[in-house]
Amino acid sequence: MNKNIIILVYNKTSDINEIYCLKKRLEPRLLDIFQGFEVIHSYMDLKAEEDEKLNNLGFIAFSKAIKCCEGKGSKVYIQPLILAGGEIFRNIQSYLVMMKAEDIRLGEALLETGNIENFKIFLMKLINESYSKKQEKKYTEDFRNSAYIFIVHGSSRRGNISYERLKKAIKEEFPYSFLISIRDKEAIEALVEELKEKDYKNLTMIPLFIYNGYHMKEDILSEKTSLIQREFIKQGINYDILNGALADEGYFIDLIIKCIEKMML
Repeated sequence: MNKNIIILVYNKTSDINEIYCLKKRLEPRLLDIFQGFEVIHSYMDLKAEEDEKLNNLGFIAFSKAIKCCEGKGSKVYIQPLILAGGEIFRNIQSYLVMMKAEDIRLGEALLETGNIENFKIFLMKLINESYSKKQEKKYTEDFRNSAYIFIVHGSSRRGNISYERLKKAIKEEFPYSFLISIRDKEAIEALVEELKEKDYKNLTMIPLFIYNGYHMKEDILSEKTSLIQREFIKQGINYDILNGALADEGYFIDLIIKCIEKMML
C-alpha cells in the first residue's frame, strides 16, 4: 500500500527562499515521525502552469502530485500550509473535485476549529521566547497584562471567522488583545483611538503570516509603507513588533505535525 503525505504550499514564488527553508527543516521530521510514508512537497498550479523555480527545488505541481498518488489502496493525506479556511481553502477543495481525486483526506487550515488550541500553544511559545530573548528574563505575569495586536491579512469573511476564533481563544490568556487587518484603515484608526485611552506597559504587534514575504516586509515591518505603523507613529503610540514570520520558529513545524496527526485519526 502506498502511503503519502502531501505538503501543499499556496504562495507566490516571491517567497521561494522562505518556502524552501521550511521544506528542508520539515521533511526530515515528517520522515522520522511518519515512517513508511512518502513526503511530497507540492504547490498549487491553478493556471495549469508549472513553476520552474519550485520544480528545481524539489516541489511538484499539485496536479502531478495527485496523479502520482493514484492507485487502489493508496492512502493520501494533504496538509495545506495556509492559516485560514477562506477562499484559498475552497480553491483547494474545488481543485480536488475537478481532479476527481478519491480516497484522499484534506487537512484543515491551521486556524480551523480542530487546530485552534494547538495554534494558541504555538503563539504562547512565540511570545514567551521572544520576550525572554529581548528582556533576558522568563515569561512573567507582567506580560499577561500586556496588550497584543494580532495582524492578519483578512482576505475573506470565512478567513476572518477563523482569526476571530483565534482571538477569542487568545483572550483566555491575554485579556487585552486585538485583531486587525493590514489594510483596514478604518479599523486601524478605531484601534488607535482605543489604545490612546489606555496606558499599557507593553504593546506588541504580532504578525500572523507564515512567510517573510511581501506583506510582512511592506505592510507590517516597513515604517514607510505599513499603514498600521504609520498611524501608530503619527499618534505617538509606543510599540514592539515580533518581526519574524511564523515559519521562522522551530515549533511551527510541531504545529504542522500535530495537524497531520489529527487528520490521520
